[in-house]
Amino acid sequence: MSKPSPTRVLVESARLRVRRQTCLPGIHAETSSAPTTLYAHMEGLAQTQWLGSPEQSFAPRMAVAARMGTFLRWRSPNGFNLLIVELQQAPAAIAGWLMAPAPRYQPGFEHWCQFVLAQSAMGSLPESLDSSLLDLLNHALTPSDSEAQALLRSLSRFVDTRLAFDLAVEDLARHLGCSMTYLVRLLREQAGTTPLAFIIGRRLEHARALLADTGLPLVEIALACGFSSQSHFGNSFKKAFEVTPAQYREQCVGR
Repeated sequence: MSKPSPTRVLVESARLRVRRQTCLPGIHAETSSAPTTLYAHMEGLAQTQWLGSPEQSFAPRMAVAARMGTFLRWRSPNGFNLLIVELQQAPAAIAGWLMAPAPRYQPGFEHWCQFVLAQSAMGSLPESLDSSLLDLLNHALTPSDSEAQALLRSLSRFVDTRLAFDLAVEDLARHLGCSMTYLVRLLREQAGTTPLAFIIGRRLEHARALLADTGLPLVEIALACGFSSQSHFGNSFKKAFEVTPAQYREQCVGR
């Protein structure tokens, strides 16, 4: 296992430490020592392999977030520069990252890293920039409305392809690679609903389409949409739409 060269500290204060580490070719391992650490592959085009579960590419412009004590490994055939951001308190926006440390793209964080690197190229960053950098980091890590809506669309597609199967709310969090806390907040803010209600809502919307467009028996529609029985389907449907599935089908036929 190769050893990294000495790191260069770019920013250091009581709440924030940023260092630039040159990783030589080979396999590298590190146990995160700060309460929250962000590892960013922001320089050069070297291809790196993240040795997590499962293994995946740690491509340029990707970043990983980890809690204190998380053991991390990556392999770099040619070496690369790693920007390491150590925080005493995790920004709320990265709560989802911390549940499943794995490389991901985060455009806002990428821009923040490039800003820090550009400023450090002109000399050491003063400790007085601590608050400003933390404010910028919180802003950079907060998903825009378009990014949040993209996550919501991804969740919808994920549920829609699994309607006939058992689906737990934890499956939604795993799909996004986020915590339950982040999932709950995302659905509350973007859809005004809860994770369980979101799953049931997708089942019911698909059921409505089948009732309107097909002549399938109600029991087949119930099972195809993931309801445990026709009565469970009927009760859920009436609670949501104030008519039974049969009544809804009659209304569609009469249009």
